[in-house]
Amino acid sequence: MQEAHDIWARYYDYVYERTYGHFYERFTNMTLGVIQETIGAGTIIDFGAGTGRFSLPLKEKGYEIIAVEKSAGMTEVLTNKARTRNLDFPIYNCAIADYMNGDCDLALALFSVLSYATTEDELKKNIHNICSHISPNGYFFFDLPKSAFFNADMLIDINQLDFVRRVTVLPQENNSLHTYHEQCQGIFERKPFRYEEAFSIRFWERKFVANLLEAEGLLPVKIDLSAFNGTGATYLLFQKTKF
Repeated sequence: MQEAHDIWARYYDYVYERTYGHFYERFTNMTLGVIQETIGAGTIIDFGAGTGRFSLPLKEKGYEIIAVEKSAGMTEVLTNKARTRNLDFPIYNCAIADYMNGDCDLALALFSVLSYATTEDELKKNIHNICSHISPNGYFFFDLPKSAFFNADMLIDINQLDFVRRVTVLPQENNSLHTYHEQCQGIFERKPFRYEEAFSIRFWERKFVANLLEAEGLLPVKIDLSAFNGTGATYLLFQKTKF
């Protein structure tokens, strides 16, 4: 079964660098900074690891990394990038709820990962499994796209000579459920590429997710994450205080 991003995993990094420019690297470094401030060492599980945007630099900084990625295409790219950089860490090609391996001091679900769960049952299973793999006093760092993200209709519209990308997010009958539709074409490694994909994503209320986490023994950590205010998502840090 084809998963979101399978068909353009090879171009994923290039597409995001062209879309967001220098902000993409600055935003990544800002996120890494929060992680380093939260735990100076230990094991991190990167749920929805993608092509290794966080897994690879965190491994290079000395953390023990476990990557979990549902898309086979993204997993292949991540595996190849890790090999090229001589980095050795476990990479699991599975859904969040299906991960059944080691625990961590910090779990990540960044860049809209939780929004790929489109039913309450799926979200509950994902959160339960994430929390069950967080060690006592460990942390969960994640983001939730704001309502403005889902109400934008045309989220991205880039039309350049060598790069065209259009992304729409349109509501379905259930106002919380939306269809993410993307079309992109350009030149990568001197060869033209073109792809199109569509899949469902869901807006999750912050309070609803917080209640699920609190039921798992996690409470919000008071930390200044206002630097992420302009990203279109709310960034949250929870700690496992009951176990």
